[in-house]
Amino acid sequence: MIKVGHAHYARPCIIYDDGPELQIWVIALSTKEDSQRGQSFKLDSTHPDFPATGLKETSYTIHPMQLVSRSDIGKKLGVLQGSLAKELMDYLGL
Repeated sequence: MIKVGHAHYARPCIIYDDGPELQIWVIALSTKEDSQRGQSFKLDSTHPDFPATGLKETSYTIHPMQLVSRSDIGKKLGVLQGSLAKELMDYLGL
């Protein structure tokens, strides 16, 4: 499960990169801007590339990335692509 604050439960996330063996790096998402220091990226539902994500409404990244077990990853909702993916990578400095 993805941990955000004191909560541990399934939530949408962006799979960023493979981690060591049975782990994977993820960026958790929330429909609320929960970042304490404004460290979130907005995936705006009005963005032309948003529908491909499979998300239902505008979402925000939750800092920091987390290393989780592959077994905690559920079904794939969609893909982050096009200029929305580029904007996120630019925001992350990658």
